Amino acid sequence: MILQDSELKNGFSLTTKLVERASEYVLDLLRENLSAKYVFHNQRYTVQTVHAVSIISKAEEINLHDQFALKIAAWFHHTGFIETPSNHREISAEIASDFLRSYEVDPEAIEQVAATILQSGSAWDVVSQLDMILYDADWYFLSASNFKEMLDRRKEEMIQVEGQVSRIRWVDYIEECFVQHQYLTNYGQEFLHNLRRVNYLNYKNQHQSELPQKTVLETRSNF
Repeated sequence: MILQDSELKNGFSLTTKLVERASEYVLDLLRENLSAKYVFHNQRYTVQTVHAVSIISKAEEINLHDQFALKIAAWFHHTGFIETPSNHREISAEIASDFLRSYEVDPEAIEQVAATILQSGSAWDVVSQLDMILYDADWYFLSASNFKEMLDRRKEEMIQVEGQVSRIRWVDYIEECFVQHQYLTNYGQEFLHNLRRVNYLNYKNQHQSELPQKTVLETRSNF
């Protein structure tokens, strides 16, 4: 399908209107095709990630075109879960590319969006500033006011997918979230990190039984 809107014609790269169409497309796609077991990697998490991209990209003073690219990448970056979680970013990049090609977006912009999706999955894979922003947005939930709900959803999803989650498995995940992980952008390091630290202290106080009496989370310098 190709829009008739003049704003989206003539090979123009990315626009506000196209970001809106991407949001509509992704929310419909997830509603119709995402398994109910993904109670974390779902529409709500996607919306929160896009919100985080908006906040971080403005703080990092990203130009408007790149903000559009980031928002579209954020909308699509977990759509691959409709098929499989194992290589979902590759599938997500393909879904995003197909969507953008249907609107005759220029190839350079399509490649930018696809690369951001692929390269933002791990701190080891990031190449550009856009990758770092989407990476931090992916972990934004740890610094958000609803982090407890999101952690509960993540644990429930792990149970749904893996069958069960042992105490050790959950402690390892908490350590990954609050100790091993580091934000990459200036905004993440200067602002989100401190919010996450406060959230962890609150979590630890309310979930003593889930964590060892003496945990590495209390000794690592990143915390």
